[in-house]
Amino acid sequence: MIKKVLKLISVVIGLVFLSNCTSNTEKQNTARIKGFMIDAPRGVETMEYYFRLIDFLSEEGINTIVFRLTDDQGSAYKFKSHPELKMSDGALSTKELKQLVNQASKKGIEIIPEIESFGHARYITETDRYKFLDDAPEGAYFSAICPVSDSSLVLFKDLYAEVAPIFSSKYFHIGCDEVNWGHSEKSKKALKYKSRSQIWAEYVNRLNKYVKELGKETMIWADVPIYHEKDVLDGLNNNSSLKTHIKC
Repeated sequence: MIKKVLKLISVVIGLVFLSNCTSNTEKQNTARIKGFMIDAPRGVETMEYYFRLIDFLSEEGINTIVFRLTDDQGSAYKFKSHPELKMSDGALSTKELKQLVNQASKKGIEIIPEIESFGHARYITETDRYKFLDDAPEGAYFSAICPVSDSSLVLFKDLYAEVAPIFSSKYFHIGCDEVNWGHSEKSKKALKYKSRSQIWAEYVNRLNKYVKELGKETMIWADVPIYHEKDVLDGLNNNSSLKTHIKC
C-alpha cells in the first residue's frame, strides 16, 4: 500500500501563491498547509483507491491535496468542453471528481485542482487540432504551449471555467513549471520585441485574470520565477491580486 501511494503522490513544495499579501494571519494560515500531490494523468486509479488514499492521508495529518488533472501523458478528467484533448485511460468524470472532493472535505482535506497551462502541455499539443500551439523544440523532454497565441488563452479560459466549479477550494493551480518555450515562429517573433520575462509574466497575468473571474486564487509552481527567470516576479500584476507571498 505504502509503495503504491509513494508512486502516485509527491510532497507539494515550491509553491507560489498568487494572491494578496495582507496580514501575518494569512501567512500563518498558508504555513499550516501540509500537502501532497496526486499526479493522476500518469496513472489514473480507481475511485475505491482514491477513497482509501484520502483516508490514509487524513490519518497522516495531510490537510491539502493538489490534484494534477493534466500532463504530457493526457488529461485525467473527461473535458466536456474540449473532448478533443488527449485523455488518459480511466479519465474521471465530473461526478467522480465531486465525489472525491466531498469525501476529502469530510476528512478535513482541501483538494486543489491543477491544470497544466504552460509546460507539461502535450495533452494539448499532441492533438491534431492544437499541434500549431506546440512551442517546444522538436524532441525536447520538456514541452510548452505557445504563450503569445490567443488560441492558448481561449482554450484555458474554457478549461478553467469547466473545472473550477467542481472544486470547493478557493485555490486553482495553473502549473507553469518546467517550461521549454519560445521555439514556434509566433513566439520567436514576439521575442524580438519583448523579453522572455515580460512575455512569461503577461501570460500568467492573463491566466490569473480568468481564475479570478471564477472566484478563485491562482497558484503556480515556483521554479521558473524563483530560480530561472527572476524578473518574472516584477512583471506580475500588482494592481490586481497577483502578488506572491514569497515577496511579502
